[in-house]
Amino acid sequence: MVFFRPSSLLFAQIWTRLILSYPSKIPIKAFTTPEDAEQGITAALYYAERSINRHEHSNFHLDFTNRQLGSSEENTWAIMNNVCDELKEGMMIMMCGYTGRGHEAYTTVSETLEVPLINWDLAPIQPADGLYNK
Repeated sequence: MVFFRPSSLLFAQIWTRLILSYPSKIPIKAFTTPEDAEQGITAALYYAERSINRHEHSNFHLDFTNRQLGSSEENTWAIMNNVCDELKEGMMIMMCGYTGRGHEAYTTVSETLEVPLINWDLAPIQPADGLYNK
């Protein structure tokens, strides 16, 4: 017969709750334009998702979706509505390129709501370049 100390049972219960509450898929949304698809950015993002999700023993997988905007999507109000719709669905990380006024909308949402924003156009090339993404 095996006896457990009360502290070890409490630890097991807490650990089980932490594991069960951890998301199995992290929702990531990218906002791209047709120019981004021509540069191969969309294909690179889907490749990264497949390569990360391929590992069976990973603690999490990515739930990546792309929302392609119009080529002249300079209407910041429409961009804000798109981002808010994605936030309602549970988006945790935003990814976008530098699209002029549209980037201002992404930055505003990121700073106001504290959602991580990754901008592939402003990423440093060398480690000495510093950090541009927040």
